[in-house]
Amino acid sequence: MEKFGVTLILPECAFVAELQRDAILDMVRDIDERLTEQGAPEEAEMRRDLMVRNALSLSHLLALKEIDHESGIADIALCFIYAFGKVIGFDQIETLRGLTGTYLRNRLNLNPCLGSDEFEQETLILQQKMIDHADTDFERDWTDDRLRPSIH
Repeated sequence: MEKFGVTLILPECAFVAELQRDAILDMVRDIDERLTEQGAPEEAEMRRDLMVRNALSLSHLLALKEIDHESGIADIALCFIYAFGKVIGFDQIETLRGLTGTYLRNRLNLNPCLGSDEFEQETLILQQKMIDHADTDFERDWTDDRLRPSIH
């Protein structure tokens, strides 16, 4: 597996991204070190929440077209990879094909996908939701009747 996939639906944007797997661990560890240097709390849940807020700020800027689309999506994806990895352990990221999930109504729901089939199935489900809600408000109109694990 060369790529790590991320499929997310956020209040202001939704996307599917594929990141280079070989660089992810170094990037999330670098983020962790920078947060420590900046005096961020060490608790995993607090850092997770900090990175989710950062991702939401980036998605807002992306929706306003104030940041580059491609790098903005990569940065948002990395924020969520970091948030997930901080809670379960960064080394666990290497075992996954990707993450799918949502952050809607102030609730984080990230689903780790071990294999390509699982990632593709979860991505197709979320992409259909993206299409179904393309002209509506994700926050207001979102329903997901399938219960899945979450790190929140």
